[in-house]
This record gives sequence, C-alpha cells and structure tokens, in this order.
Amino acid sequence: MLQYGKAVRALACVFAPLALSSAPAGAREPTEASASEQETGLIEKVSAHSFADTVAKVRAGIEKRPLRLFAEIDHAKGAASADLDLAPSTLFIFGNPKGGTPLMKREPRMGIALPLKMHVFEENGQVIVSYPDVNALAQRYGLDPEAQPVPNIGGLLAGLATEATE
Repeated sequence: MLQYGKAVRALACVFAPLALSSAPAGAREPTEASASEQETGLIEKVSAHSFADTVAKVRAGIEKRPLRLFAEIDHAKGAASADLDLAPSTLFIFGNPKGGTPLMKREPRMGIALPLKMHVFEENGQVIVSYPDVNALAQRYGLDPEAQPVPNIGGLLAGLATEATE
C-alpha cells in the first residue's frame, strides 16, 4: 500500500508534466543533474532551515521579484481535512507573463507546465525545495534550452531556491 505522501506524488504525475522524486536530495546545480533529476525533470536542494522558515523564504523571494503568486497550496492541511496524515508540504504556483507567454507562443503545450512551481516538503528529516529543470522542460516540448527566456527562468528558479535553502 502506498503511503499518503507517495500517493500524492504519484497523482502529481497525472496532473502535471513532472513527477516528484522520492530519492534523497542534495544541493546540486541544474547543470550537474543526478540520474534521478534527469528522470524526473526536477532539481532539488536540501534546506539549511526549518520547514516554516524555508516556506517563508520562498514566499518572500517570490514577492520581492516581478512575479505573481497565483497559489500557495498546503498539502498537509489538505490531507488533514480528509483525516489523513502527511508530512509538511507546500506548493507554490507563480509566474510572470513576460517569461511564460513567449514560451507558450512558441509551443502552446507548455501551458501544462506553466505557471512555474516550487515545492517545499519534509522527507527523512530534511526540508527539500524542488523545482522544474526548465532545460528539461524546453527539451520535452522541442524548444531550444539556450533560447530566451529559458535561461532567465532557470536562473530565477535556481536563485529563488538558493535564497530559500542557504
């Protein structure tokens, strides 16, 4: 039987083009992706902070940039509302039309991957920040990973994750 957290991750595959990795994560840069990251299309960083502090840092990082926070989903609270237990898990959905629109104009199917997402969760006593590898997304949809705005979006996500975790 799947644990609830693993079931949520499995369902994420259905509702998003990315699967969440269950492998332990380390702080890696997008260009040094592990086999697990290449398989999932996600980059993960272990936070040096508590779950609550990491969530606050992600939120603050989004708010200080020219980004719009569309949603902040507390998965653990959702699980509790169904009398289920889940380790702390918060998903941020955010973006800026100046970055996403050009990608969707080139490839409308990118709309399933956008807006951007960042997931903060606890696993095996660690707080992990997970976000999509935009190079992998670009390749998945036949876009050039070197063409703007892909590198800018990748840098934005990496910077946001670094600020939240270090």
